[in-house]
This record gives sequence, C-alpha cells and structure tokens, in this order.
Amino acid sequence: MKAHHFFGNLEHMLTERISRPARVMRLVFVLSFLPAYTIWVLRDGLSWVDALPLPAALSFAIAQLLGRRKRSFFNPLSVWSGCALVILTIIATGRENSPFLFLFFLPILSYGLEKDYLCAKRAFLVNSASYLLLIVLSFLRGNLFSLSYLIGTLISGYAMMKALDHNLGFLEWQIRILSKQAFRDSLTGLLNRAALQQMASEFITRKMPFVLLLADLDGFKRYNDRKGHLAGDMLLREVARVLQDSFRSQDLIFRYGGDEFLVLIPEGDPALAEELAQRLKRNLQLALEGEVGISCGFSLFPQEAKTLKHLLQIADERLYEEKARVSPEHRRLVEDDSLPKEH
Repeated sequence: MKAHHFFGNLEHMLTERISRPARVMRLVFVLSFLPAYTIWVLRDGLSWVDALPLPAALSFAIAQLLGRRKRSFFNPLSVWSGCALVILTIIATGRENSPFLFLFFLPILSYGLEKDYLCAKRAFLVNSASYLLLIVLSFLRGNLFSLSYLIGTLISGYAMMKALDHNLGFLEWQIRILSKQAFRDSLTGLLNRAALQQMASEFITRKMPFVLLLADLDGFKRYNDRKGHLAGDMLLREVARVLQDSFRSQDLIFRYGGDEFLVLIPEGDPALAEELAQRLKRNLQLALEGEVGISCGFSLFPQEAKTLKHLLQIADERLYEEKARVSPEHRRLVEDDSLPKEH
C-alpha cells in the first residue's frame, strides 16, 4: 500500500478499530442496567417518576445498536438519551446521595475511546449542569460528604476532558502531517526535513519527552563513486527499508539529507536508543553485506536540550565521537573514498 493511501485512511481505520469496543461497553452497561432497574421498580412498587430511567435506557440501547457511523442520526440520540439516563437515574435513586453518581464518567470515557470529542463534550456539559444543581442542593442541606464528592467528580471530569482534547488533538494533527506528500522524501518515502521541523516543534511545545537519534552512512561516497548514482539511490532506498524494519511502529523516521537519517523516539531513554541503534547496525550489515556501515549519535529532550537546534548539535557531536572510535575495518568505509568508479 502506498504511503499516502495508508495515511489518508489511517484516521478512519483507527476510529473503526476503537468504535466497536466503545459501543459494546455502553451496550453492555445499558443491557445490564435495564433488567436490574426494572426488577427493582416492580419489586418495590415505585412511582412512574422512578420508572423514567427505563425509556431513556431503552433509547440509549437502540442508539448503540443502530449508531455505527459518526454522522448517524443515532449518535445525537445516544448522547441525549445517555444524559437523560444518567440524570433520571440519579434523581430516582437519591439525588445527591445516589449510588450512581459515578455514571458521570461513562460518556466521557466511552466517547473518548471512540475518538468522538464532540459527543463527549456535549455529555460533559449537560451532566455538569445537573451536577451543579446537586452541589447547590447538597450545600443547602449541609450534606458535606455529597458536596465534596460532587465537586471532586466535576473536577475529575474536567481534567478528563482536557486530557481528551490534548491527546485527540495531537493524534489528528499527527495524522494530517503524516498524510501530506509535502512532508515525504521523494526518493525513500521517509518523512523529510520539513516534517521533522513540524513534528519536533509539536513534541517540544507539548513537553513530550523523546530521543533524537542521528544516523550517518559510512562509506556511501566511496560506494557512490564506484557504482554510480543510480546504485547509490537504490542503496538509500534499501537503507530506508532497513530503518523502518529496525525501529518501532511509533518511532518517526526522517531522511535528514544526503546519507543522513534521523529517528524521533517518543518516550525513549539512552538504553532504548542504544538498543535500537545496535539493532539497526546488525540489520544493515546483514542487508548490505558490509558495503556501507552506519554511525549513530543521540540526544535527549528535555534532559539535555530544549530546542531542536541544540538537540541536533549534541547528536551530531556524539555521532562523530563514534566515528572516531570505530574499528579499523569500519574506519576503511569512513575514510577510503579514493577507489575508481565502476561503470
């Protein structure tokens, strides 16, 4: 599959993969709630007001069964019937003393899993309004336990919404960047220097730790001079393939320029960077049979530097330190660029 086709459909694939479990979670909840609550109403002979959660629960269940598309009519129905279910259940089971106050988190969690921030936000706002009324009621009645519990619930819900906004916004931004051909190297298909500037800036702005690993081919000029530029281009494509096979799916691989490559390793540390660099060297040795070697250097954000420029400087210094201490056999690839070309 071509890179631009893959990334063009990535958001759809992610949404489909997580929508089903989120719908199933809501459906399992409501199908377990309906019979239990019905039995409770019938057994205790409660009033029609106490039975109001039942039609809300039934509407909610129908919406989960039929609402499979993001823009379906049943998605708003799911939100409003879900809010009605939460509010009516709490009213019927003791208001500020209800054992079901935790239901406040259900829509935030389930719609958050489904990557549907709009539905999560609607449910949060509606449920927050009802919980504010319960807070006022608890205050007037002097119910300090319920007051503190409700305030804590609202604060926790707000924190969850902020986290959802941050994570979903970053995911969508990353997909947009990856899907643009302007951010891809035409020869290797890897991300290019412009993509590096965009993505590293986003990681730094959001204070997300990462390792920046810089890799430079040893002996590429010699290989290019001996075998010609077409062979050199084929070798660079093979190096790109080896890089993609050597790193994790969440690592971002860039062609930095010429025979230099760069890998952004999220949540990485020196031990992981060293392990991945050694794997790359082994894989490259096997794939290219020693035609060229590779040297690596890395830097850490935010421990060692706070800007991309300084991170690159540190990684570059370490890369050349490694080149200076390579074995004699490896040094031949680094230094010997005087052999005649092969045509």
